[in-house]
Amino acid sequence: MRVEETIYNLLNKNGIDWNEELYNAQLTDLGIDSMLFIQLVVDIEDEFGFEFDDEDLLLELYDTMEDVINKVKKYI
Repeated sequence: MRVEETIYNLLNKNGIDWNEELYNAQLTDLGIDSMLFIQLVVDIEDEFGFEFDDEDLLLELYDTMEDVINKVKKYI
């Protein structure tokens, strides 16, 4: 499964109605706040088997899902 598909599934699991048209939407416009972001990070780490570095755990570093997906791709 592609990284994007896996993350989309994790978003849906967390109550975000995701589709690829929202790839460049602002995270805040998707309803992703700091608590949901941390839950998503934990889910991503579990799914892909890595841990984000502490400096990569700030929601403010990511404007869009594209940013999150690109960061995940650097880890795997």
